[in-house]
Amino acid sequence: MENLFRMSIFNGTIELYSFRNSYPNLSYLEVINYLRKGPAINATYDYRRALILGEKLNWNIPINKNRQQVLMQMIKSLVFEVKPMWACCSHLGINKTTALMDMDELQLFYSAGLLDISLSVEALQWWDDIAKFSRSLVEERKLSLGREGERRTLEHERSRLNSQKIEREPQWVAHFDNMAGYDILSYNWTEDGITELFIEVKAYMIGPLHFFVTRSEWLKALNHPSNYIFHIWNLELNDLTIFTVENLLDHIPINQGEGVWENVKICLDDCNDSS
Repeated sequence: MENLFRMSIFNGTIELYSFRNSYPNLSYLEVINYLRKGPAINATYDYRRALILGEKLNWNIPINKNRQQVLMQMIKSLVFEVKPMWACCSHLGINKTTALMDMDELQLFYSAGLLDISLSVEALQWWDDIAKFSRSLVEERKLSLGREGERRTLEHERSRLNSQKIEREPQWVAHFDNMAGYDILSYNWTEDGITELFIEVKAYMIGPLHFFVTRSEWLKALNHPSNYIFHIWNLELNDLTIFTVENLLDHIPINQGEGVWENVKICLDDCNDSS
C-alpha cells in the first residue's frame, strides 16, 4: 500500500478539490492538466497520489477552515481509513508514535501543527481522538486473536471427542456469555462417566510469550479444579499448550489488606518450567 502521508500529496489533494470546487464541470483529470500548467509550486505536487487520497477521503476536504485545521482533519480521516502502523501505538504517547514515522510523515505533522512544542487545544484533542482509535485497534486485534484461538480449540475438541468416542458436541460458550469464566464447554471421560470440561482459551501470534488470567476465570477454575484447563495457542505455529489449574497455582497472586487482584500476567516459560 502506498504511503499517502506526504505533504506534496496532501497539498495536491487540497488544490485539486479547491480548483474543481470553482469549476465543477471539469473532471479531476482535467483539473490536474490545468494545475500542471499553472504556477510552478502547484505543478510539483504529486497529483496522481493526490487523486487516490481524495478518493479515500471521499473528497471531504474542509477548505473553509484554516490550513492547519484542514490538514488535521484530512490526516485524521486517513488514519481512520488506512490504520498506519504508528497509529496503533498512539495510545502510548506522541513520542512513541513519532518514533515510528519517516521524515515525510513528520514534515506533514509539523505542517499541521501536531508537533508544536506548545500544542493548541485543537491539536491536543486531535491526539486524544487518535489515542482512542489506537486503543480500539488494540482491542479489536485482541478480540480477533481470541476468537481465532477459540475456533481452533473448538476444532481440537471435536477431533478429541470423536477419537475418544464421546458423542457430544463442544459448545462455544464465549459467543453467548463472555462472563461465564471460560470459553469452550467440552467433555471428558472420568470415573463418573462423561463429565463437563471447562476450557479457557488464550492466543498470541508472536512474543512476548505471556497471557492474562482474570479473577473471574480463576474463581471458576477453583470451583472445578479437576475439570478446568487452559488452552494457550501460538497461532503462528498452530501450537497448543495445555495447563491445568495445578500448573498455574504458583503464579496466581493473593489478596492482601484492602487489595483485591483482578487480573494477572503469566509468562509462558515460567509455567512450562513449573509444570
